[in-house]
Amino acid sequence: MDNRKYNILFHTHTVSGIVISVVLYVIFFAGSFSFFRDEIVNWERNESVEVTNDIQLDFNKTLDSLNAQYNLYGRDIEIKKGRIEQRISVSIGASKDTLATDAEKATKFFHLDTKNYAQSTYVESYSLGEFLYRLHFLTQIPYPVGYYLSGFIALFFLFAIITGGFGALEKDCVQFFRVQTFKKAKNIMDRCSYCFRNDRFTISVCLCCNWCLFYD
Repeated sequence: MDNRKYNILFHTHTVSGIVISVVLYVIFFAGSFSFFRDEIVNWERNESVEVTNDIQLDFNKTLDSLNAQYNLYGRDIEIKKGRIEQRISVSIGASKDTLATDAEKATKFFHLDTKNYAQSTYVESYSLGEFLYRLHFLTQIPYPVGYYLSGFIALFFLFAIITGGFGALEKDCVQFFRVQTFKKAKNIMDRCSYCFRNDRFTISVCLCCNWCLFYD
């Protein structure tokens, strides 16, 4: 590789690394805390939750309460637990009854507390753990700019790794395996544990650094 191509790769790697380093720091920092999202949410709400994927809920009491409030006749109901926390997600579809009112034809989505049956919207349930989880994907930026930005940052990060790898391959690896001069090789050979000589060339095998030097 000539100097021009090497300089192009080197400067591209440097500039792309500088541009994305700040955003990558935010993504990695938020992503590290995202592993503890559920623990942060439960700590913030001062709730002790059993670690299980089962929905611990009195379904009969819950459905009776929802039916009295939303009239569940002709509606699809989805109860989901996506996190290890005390609140679950409830989605109520539009009523299929032809005699349903306009309010009953509207869909509903909210979070339901499995112990006191209190309902809350997504905004009311928003917490520090949810903020850090979404910051990992840059979703605080208006949709879909945040998703595209995080994707492009990941793409440029891969690009920086590739260009840096080619630069290191050209400079470090070639320099590492390059045949040394006799004077420098002689200094290394003095520290080697084994030397073999013949009339044409000298082979010096250094057991401490695993270098093989061939020179006339």
